[in-house]
Amino acid sequence: MRARVGAVVLAAGESRRMGQSKPFLPLDGKPLLLHSLERLARSPLVEELVVVIRAGEEERLEREVLARYPLGREVRVALGGQERQDSALAGVRALSEGLELVLVHDGARPFFSEELLERLIEAASRWGAAVPAVPVKETVRGFDEVGFAELELDRGRLFQVQTPQCFSYQLLRRSLEEATAQGRYFTDDAGAVAAISGVRAKLVPGEEQNIKITTPFDLHLAAALARLSKEE
Repeated sequence: MRARVGAVVLAAGESRRMGQSKPFLPLDGKPLLLHSLERLARSPLVEELVVVIRAGEEERLEREVLARYPLGREVRVALGGQERQDSALAGVRALSEGLELVLVHDGARPFFSEELLERLIEAASRWGAAVPAVPVKETVRGFDEVGFAELELDRGRLFQVQTPQCFSYQLLRRSLEEATAQGRYFTDDAGAVAAISGVRAKLVPGEEQNIKITTPFDLHLAAALARLSKEE
């Protein structure tokens, strides 16, 4: 029997490095956020869908995304908080409590595949938590406080973690709520789950094209990837 899965798309960041609100930036003729929403909305694996947006951008979301590009299913809207963790918790709370698994995705990653969702759901069903990651390609070296190189890190055991990340609904909600209540904040949900509940995420193969759009250069790269996908 297939697990009941909800998805939370985070789009409440401040977009400081981009200089403007990322969810509404144009990519291949559509708002950036829409690419993630469309992929999740058409997935038969996802039962519920929540998007977390910054307070004050609700009307813009409705006008420029949800009303203009109907997704054919309900999309719940939650308001984000000051930290990423606050936004993730708001999104999880907006889901039905009867769900078994939750996918938490950064809305600035438009190119994940259905196959990646399948791998994550399968792993999280077994292990309780799963994250996609790709191996680090370049040398990684630490530097001291005055800028001198220190020991080289073993890149053979280093990975760049992506989203979506997938978790047991109860495990993730409990971990986020306890971390927030304790005033402990983590850069991703897997970190909160490991620190609070002691459950380490299972790594599944990520995807090279699953890039995060953070800077204007990333947006140019994403436009090139979108063109390539149409030519294939």
